[in-house]
Amino acid sequence: MIKNPLDLFQYGNPPWIRIGAHKNGAKSTGNLNRNNLMAFNYEEGNPGSFDHNLIANNTEHFVNYAAWNFHPKALSAPINGGTKEDGSTLDNAQQIREDSFPDIGCYEYLASNYDFQSPNPISDLTEIGKTSSTIQFQWTTPNDNFKIKNYYFLVDDQKIKTDSNKVIIKGLTPNQTHQINYYSEDLAGNFSTINSIETTQTQPKEDTLMLSIPVSPTDQMIQDTKDQKWVGLSKHAVGGYTFHFDASAVLPFKLPTIPSGYFVKEAKLTVNLERVVNNPKGFADLYAIAVRQNPTVSSTDHWQGTYGNQSFGVPIQEAYLNKEIALGKTTSNAEASLALSQFITDNYSPIPSYLFLRINSDQENESNYRFYEFSSGDHSNTYWRPTLDLVLVKPVGLTQIETKDISIYPNPSSIK
Repeated sequence: MIKNPLDLFQYGNPPWIRIGAHKNGAKSTGNLNRNNLMAFNYEEGNPGSFDHNLIANNTEHFVNYAAWNFHPKALSAPINGGTKEDGSTLDNAQQIREDSFPDIGCYEYLASNYDFQSPNPISDLTEIGKTSSTIQFQWTTPNDNFKIKNYYFLVDDQKIKTDSNKVIIKGLTPNQTHQINYYSEDLAGNFSTINSIETTQTQPKEDTLMLSIPVSPTDQMIQDTKDQKWVGLSKHAVGGYTFHFDASAVLPFKLPTIPSGYFVKEAKLTVNLERVVNNPKGFADLYAIAVRQNPTVSSTDHWQGTYGNQSFGVPIQEAYLNKEIALGKTTSNAEASLALSQFITDNYSPIPSYLFLRINSDQENESNYRFYEFSSGDHSNTYWRPTLDLVLVKPVGLTQIETKDISIYPNPSSIK
């Protein structure tokens, strides 16, 4: 939900937002409540993301509420109070919102620009690197009468979105030709024409395959009440993320088909640590908890406590996230790689399946509002999403030497 209801049918009754359960009684998940101005908000136990909203007496913020003029007043709280991330780029009059800090509510303050013109497509897509499972591109910003907002790349079953001028496409099959379609989007939501290229992966070394696997978008943050939380949010919090709840994060990765003769030599998890909030008491540990055919996370996947004390799951790395490491991308260590490689080997099946990893606090009850925050599988920039990097190795075979029986004869004698 991005645009506010305008209270068109019950004049005098202030607008509210209510998130109810499904008609079958199941909790509603995946809710995004953002950039809204309302008198009341009712979640009714149905989890979702709630941020950059304003709960207040609506009449004090509008130019003329009684006359149904819902434009914000000068210097009122809604102005610049929203966020552009997953927010509407157009207001209710189809005028372009301010790019960096859009307003809360239906209308953008003093907006006056309309845009119905499609942006130009990328014209100079350039390959700048590739491995056996990834290709990296860069390009210059195409022309637009206002501003380009996002770029999209379609390859195999992936749709990759980025707002930068670089992209890494991951999870590709080695040594195959892939068709890549791409297009741009401007602030008004206009799309360019779609361009297409074909590109071939590099030939991997005969005995080594390197795969970079993006996290499944079914990754979840789970509360210690076993409620799944914030589906679709761009970040995960591990530890005491609110006054009432602790949380862990569960990350599924689709395992590749391991070619005959290869084994998993290395397996490393990389996440982008965005914040360490209010100096948590404990650390965030890494566990491997299951291999399943379905990528759906279960609420029972949550656990937290002293490292190694869990009854299910295999400890992979203690203090994977801690207060001493720098913000940004962090990768599991060499010892963890061995443990995770062994877990994948022990649980591997040729049937398509998913590896489930969990990051959780080592505290049974972390202090309120103290947590580690990292980018999720729904982050708008694919570069910051978690990845599982595998190195598969095929042992070099030994040459079989043909053997035959050897007969030994006496040496010729020297007769004088």
